[in-house]
Amino acid sequence: MEGLLASDEFMNSVKAEHEDNVAMYLEADATLTKLSDALSRTALHIAAGVGNLSMCRNLVQHGAGLNALDNEGNSALFYALRAGRADVVAFLLQEGAECKGKNHCGLGALHLAAYANDEVSMRRLLAVGGWDLNLQNDVKQTALHVAAHRASTTICDLLVQHGADPQIEDLRGHVPAQLARRMSKIGNEKCLSQKARNATTVVRVAIQLGHIHSQEKSDTTMSHVTNTLPSSPLL
Repeated sequence: MEGLLASDEFMNSVKAEHEDNVAMYLEADATLTKLSDALSRTALHIAAGVGNLSMCRNLVQHGAGLNALDNEGNSALFYALRAGRADVVAFLLQEGAECKGKNHCGLGALHLAAYANDEVSMRRLLAVGGWDLNLQNDVKQTALHVAAHRASTTICDLLVQHGADPQIEDLRGHVPAQLARRMSKIGNEKCLSQKARNATTVVRVAIQLGHIHSQEKSDTTMSHVTNTLPSSPLL
């Protein structure tokens, strides 16, 4: 009973970011890093999701599994990427976290960095090399689809420069530039095609013409992506 109580208190301390309590529990029993909650999230998932770098360091130092997966197939790295915490992403990658897997809905690390509009993490991931830039999730969207819809011209450029194909269609038959137009309420495809000069500007122009809308929430086109990202560990 005492063990169960300590386990609950440890996980609650992680969620509340009570670092002193977490450190105390880990010093007493490092195996607590192997615990998981009802959603199969370990303490490292939770710490990464809230972007607590010092807690992540402590957990890894005490043996936390870098590549443990929750019940949706998300690693701690995926949680950090979803949260846009480039510092935690950098730490986990440095420690050897696997970055080229995908979760149960087909989302990979590049999808998540694009969704978070995290240019720093995207550059760091691309520097690893060996990516399938055209990896599609369960609704056939690539990271470029996500970046276009999030109106990130820089990330769109990075992906195209590294080999992402701007002509890939998703399940609804949309190429990335079409998602950018829909998101930014651009309806004149002829105007867009006249302005576009290469594969990069196909997406760039679509975003820039409606850049004022770049902070809007995702519409139903991206509902599959938003519904299958790692959720907030505190919910």
